[in-house]
Amino acid sequence: MVLWAQGSIILDAMSTEQTTANRIRAWLLDQKYLVQDSGEQGKAFVLIANESTDTGFGFGISQEVGKPRVISLALTLPFDSYKPLLSDKPEERYSFLRELRLKIIQFDVEFNLPLDFTSVMIAKHVYLDGLTEDSFWRHVHEMRRAMLVVIWTLEQKFSIPFSDPNSFNVTTP
Repeated sequence: MVLWAQGSIILDAMSTEQTTANRIRAWLLDQKYLVQDSGEQGKAFVLIANESTDTGFGFGISQEVGKPRVISLALTLPFDSYKPLLSDKPEERYSFLRELRLKIIQFDVEFNLPLDFTSVMIAKHVYLDGLTEDSFWRHVHEMRRAMLVVIWTLEQKFSIPFSDPNSFNVTTP
């Protein structure tokens, strides 16, 4: 009897994960995002969402197996065009990364900005007890604003426009 109850809990968690994925997929499709399902080991679901091709904005949404109360949103910006400009100047690179970190930290996002200046990953964790369509889009827009600050800071520092907007890498944390 106990095993059956435990099995029921697991099945309920699985159906909750699928319900969450379907709800988010509907919200994205309603806003004209292109949505792809992508499988990753250890993830209950992974959705890849991309706006229309003229913006290049895209991000990943995922939920870990066994963690039905939280979803993660993430995107990665590559620094391909900018890395060579700071690769042989460690002091200048460190100073710039510090400035960029101080700008990003003002947003309600998590981020990873490696010292080797290869990319920046911006992420959000959303707890399901507060997940509504409105809160979902607020989190997405917070990530987008952080991404824009990174792009504008790069463009200002190097006087080089950010490369092709389609170069955004969709990431799942």
